[in-house]
Amino acid sequence: MIEDADDEDEEAERAEALLAELERLAGRPCGRCGGAMCGHEHVLSVVMGFKGRPVCLGCLARALGRERAELRDDALEHIARRECFRQGWVHSSRQEGWGEALRPDCLWAATSVAAEAPAPAPPAAAPREVAAEWDAGDMSCGDLVLALRLRLADLAPGAVIRVRATDVAAPIDLPAWCRMTRHTLVHMTHPTYWIQKRRDD
Repeated sequence: MIEDADDEDEEAERAEALLAELERLAGRPCGRCGGAMCGHEHVLSVVMGFKGRPVCLGCLARALGRERAELRDDALEHIARRECFRQGWVHSSRQEGWGEALRPDCLWAATSVAAEAPAPAPPAAAPREVAAEWDAGDMSCGDLVLALRLRLADLAPGAVIRVRATDVAAPIDLPAWCRMTRHTLVHMTHPTYWIQKRRDD
C-alpha cells in the first residue's frame, strides 16, 4: 500500500513537471521549419526527446522516415498509457478548446485512421558486442530519451548501446520510444536495455 502511494506521488510529480515544461514551451515554433506548433506537438517533442528544441509532428515524421499519421497514432498509444504524459496531452486539449479530446482536430482533422500496426517481433538475445554503455540512473520521462537521443547521435548506424535505466517507467518508455524513432530495442532485462541505432541515420 505504501509503495502504491509512493508511485502515485512520483507520477504526480512527473505530471506537474511536464505541465510546467509545457507552459515554458507554449508558443514556441518548430525548431526545424519555424512553423507554429500546438500544445500536443510540444508534448510529442518531450516524449520523443526534443524538449530542448521542440519539433512539429511533420518534421519529426520526416526526420524518422515515418508517415505522419502512423507516428502520431503510435505516440498517442504510448501517451495514453503514461499518466503524466496523458495529463499533459489533456491539458493541451483543454488549452486549445478541444475539451478532454485525445484525438484533437489540430492533429486529427481530415486524416484517415492509420492501419493497425503489426505485432512486434520477439526480443532477440542480448548482443555480446556494444559500441557504448551508459548508466542513466533514475533519469525519467523526456530527460531520459533526450539524453539517449544525443548519445545515439554520436554512434555509427547499426551500433548498439547498452543502457542501464532504473526508472520504474523505463520498461514502458524505452520500447515505445524505440518503436517511434525506428531504433531497435534488441533486448531488455530491466534495468538493462540494448538499443541498436537505426541503420539509415
